Amino acid sequence: MRKLEIICFVPSHLPEGFRLQRVDITYGELHEEFDDMKHQLPLYSIVYSNDPRRGATFSIESAREGIGDRTSRSLVRR
Repeated sequence: MRKLEIICFVPSHLPEGFRLQRVDITYGELHEEFDDMKHQLPLYSIVYSNDPRRGATFSIESAREGIGDRTSRSLVRR
């Protein structure tokens, strides 16, 4: 993540028992607002958990589309 050309936010403290589970880096589509860009910008998702099978999880998602809660399809359990 340090090599990405964007600022990535990570927690400075994790709740007791939580560990990094997964980092996903993808590249989104070019948008009209970025006409001067010749390449796609990276998107990231960082997932932390206290038990990868049944525990609590939280994630940090890049938000180029705006700020707010986003549902992560891979983490939603019904």
